[in-house]
Amino acid sequence: MKDHDTSSEDFLQRVIRWQDGTLSGQGIAALEVEMMTSEEKRRTFAEMQMRSLMLNELLRREAYAPVPKSAPKPKILYRFRWAIAAAAALIVAGSLTLIFRPGNVEAGAVASVTFDEAAEWENGPVDGQLAPGAYSLASGTVRLAMAHDGTIATLAGPARFDLTAPGHIRLHEGRLSAQVSEPEKGFTVFTDALTVLDRGTVFGVDVAPDGEALVSVLEGMVDVMPPGGSQMQRIEQGGTIRAHARKSHVLQPGRPARSFEDLWPLTLGIDNLSHLVEFIVPSPKHKWNDYHSDTRLFLMPERQRFISDGTFAVNLLPAPGPGVAKVAKGPHLLAKGKKLRSYMLFFRPSDGGEPGPHTISGSIAFAQPVIGIISDSALLQATDEALGHPRVHYRDKPRRGIEKPKKIPGERDMLRISRDGRRLFFNLNSDTDSDEFRVLVSVP
Repeated sequence: MKDHDTSSEDFLQRVIRWQDGTLSGQGIAALEVEMMTSEEKRRTFAEMQMRSLMLNELLRREAYAPVPKSAPKPKILYRFRWAIAAAAALIVAGSLTLIFRPGNVEAGAVASVTFDEAAEWENGPVDGQLAPGAYSLASGTVRLAMAHDGTIATLAGPARFDLTAPGHIRLHEGRLSAQVSEPEKGFTVFTDALTVLDRGTVFGVDVAPDGEALVSVLEGMVDVMPPGGSQMQRIEQGGTIRAHARKSHVLQPGRPARSFEDLWPLTLGIDNLSHLVEFIVPSPKHKWNDYHSDTRLFLMPERQRFISDGTFAVNLLPAPGPGVAKVAKGPHLLAKGKKLRSYMLFFRPSDGGEPGPHTISGSIAFAQPVIGIISDSALLQATDEALGHPRVHYRDKPRRGIEKPKKIPGERDMLRISRDGRRLFFNLNSDTDSDEFRVLVSVP
């Protein structure tokens, strides 16, 4: 009988054949039994899969990288022959080492908890800092900031996941939504059914206990592929896909999956919504007339990372010191170079409902301070293109915004910002016309 220790070329070649899909069914069964009896072989197998994914990701990013017109298009295999040769040498020599093993990572966290809502951990972080390792969230919701690029990942329990390295997370079970801040640095979610490669997106991944994975894209696009595979499938905004480790993938175009509706606000920078505020997902088929309510204020996320050029004016600014912001007598230019994200909020009573006026009061807590509010009709229209959602058609009505202060205190519209800048208080009154305003929040 052949010796199948982890350094033997025979074992490594059979793993390669498994990756290529050329290993027979009997060979696959034998390989699985062999690995079940050896922790070293399981580790070597996992390491080879990780290296394969890294090489695929390297080639993928190179294939999509922009090439200057004056430069000749390089041959990918030629440019990366060093990477392929290095991987082959490691396989033949049997000297694989786990690249992202915790012991090989410099001391420090790869993520930190920035929001915690009734979170109960079975195996959790220390002082809100997550080092590479395995974690288990029994219940509740947490929002993580990834150290390598500030990517936001929100998880809802029960969830089991591994942080293997900066920009990499393996989700065994549970729901995750993420907003990728710097696509060039990369963010990858591994599951048993598929691997999700970012494209600078807002997306969600839901892994069921049986291993089935659902991917839904709210903004941008992602690429998915089977673990260890090389054929990628593109999912664009509004698309979903279901996959199982032993079943074919099914692409399901349409609106983002409802299973992430409670996570989208947290991922997009909103810590707390009054029960009177309804978060809506932007859609290319957005119809303003679909949103009417006598008792709800609607909130729609717009631009997520915009840099002010110093030409945008706002109506409300935070107070320079302790206190609250008040309606400015005139517009104020927003400082140049500020990074911000925008949200559209509107209160539109139902047509044919109870006679008005209708009043609604509440608050919204943001993850970062509010830096300005646009509440004037002309300024709203002037900023729709730059700050509005790129796939939503905005109304060109002559009257938008909120009403000017009235003499009767109980009937005037009011917007105020808390002392720390993170909470917005609102009191709105409307008959048939809608109240509408745009909130600008800073981005770290």
